[in-house]
This record gives sequence, structure tokens and C-alpha cells, in this order.
Amino acid sequence: MEMELSQKTIDAIAYKVAKILKRELKQADELPEMVSTAEAAKILNITPEYMRAIGSRFPRVKGEGRNGRVQYVRSALLQNY
Repeated sequence: MEMELSQKTIDAIAYKVAKILKRELKQADELPEMVSTAEAAKILNITPEYMRAIGSRFPRVKGEGRNGRVQYVRSALLQNY
């Protein structure tokens, strides 16, 4: 099924898409820079268990103590995605 769109309709669609993308990017800037293991795994589309296994490949900060929580740098994860 083919449909012809007027230039006015095309411009309106492009404007709407641009507004949505701008809003999405603004929200992404508001996200915290450090993320948990579960969030890091979600960003990389892997399991948290696999994230723990390969975690040393990414910049991270480990909490104090033997069982300190590990936090990963979001921007480094996104660069490698």
C-alpha cells in the first residue's frame, strides 16, 4: 500500500520526531553517571552474572569492605555497547 504525503505532513512528522528525540536525549543527560551491576548488565544486554564475570573490563568503583557494592561508569558502558 503506497501513500503520498504532502510536504506539510512530512514536515509535521519530522518536527514531532525531533521533539521526541530531544526529550529522550535530555532525559538521558539527567541519568546518574554511576550504575549498579544490574543496570550495567541491562545497558550491555547481558545477564548480571556475566556482568560480574567481565566487570573488570570497565571502569568501576568498589564500595568499602569485602562485600562492597560495585558501581560502573555509565558513559564507559555506552561507549562499548
